[in-house]
Amino acid sequence: MRSFVELLTDDERLDVMRHTTERRFGRHEVVFHEGDAANSLHLVEQGLFVARSSSSLGHVLIVNVFRPGSVFGEMALINPDPVRSATVAALRPGRTRMLLRADLDRLREGPAGRAFDRYLLAALAERNLALTAQVIELLFTPAWKRIQRQLLRLDELGIVGDDGWLHLSQDELAMLTATTRATVNRVLRDLERRGLAELARGRSRVTDRDGLAALAR
Repeated sequence: MRSFVELLTDDERLDVMRHTTERRFGRHEVVFHEGDAANSLHLVEQGLFVARSSSSLGHVLIVNVFRPGSVFGEMALINPDPVRSATVAALRPGRTRMLLRADLDRLREGPAGRAFDRYLLAALAERNLALTAQVIELLFTPAWKRIQRQLLRLDELGIVGDDGWLHLSQDELAMLTATTRATVNRVLRDLERRGLAELARGRSRVTDRDGLAALAR
């Protein structure tokens, strides 16, 4: 979706920034844990963050990826008794602007309040569509194809490093696709044999995007 930077005017954006606090996070640093009490949301300015949730059997699944311009933790400002539904951590060093519930109430009294509420509503609507699509894919798409499609999505999201490599471990790719590390390794090795991808320790790179897209279809 379009970021809050694009959806707000310069004056509205400055008003939002005045009510937020800058937070910085190192690679793999946790922003908050699943089950924590919640009273703030985060607007992503830099880096890459993921939301992880645990099943009743203890399996961990990455349920969302947040790029610059995204928002996470917004349910904390909507629910009357908020508890974090997922753990959010930085996959890369990153920076956010944290907005507390009390500051949102004050923000709503100013010129940017209504515009920011519209942005949050749009974010929630898109999040719902994305999660519905994710559930359908988990139910009806084989694991090997989910991994191939996820590689393409990550490339489209623009989160590949400047060196052209995707700096995600096979464990992290497994969490993104609700599979196992062994399955991810098997699929990546097959793509490497086909000349569609290249592997290195803790990273991978798509070398033939068109070929991978044709295979993933």
